[in-house]
Amino acid sequence: MPGVSIEQLVEELSNDDVLETALNTPGDTPTETQADSLLNQLSQKNNARIA
Repeated sequence: MPGVSIEQLVEELSNDDVLETALNTPGDTPTETQADSLLNQLSQKNNARIA
């Protein structure tokens, strides 16, 4: 998700309707949901920010 800010990712996971959809939508890999993918992106962006 290039160009997506940490704030946007947090907002996505903080919205109940969006979160419900993300939990029920396939993610980047067959074993992930979209919520998992969003959390991975958030983690990567946060780690890059810290480094």
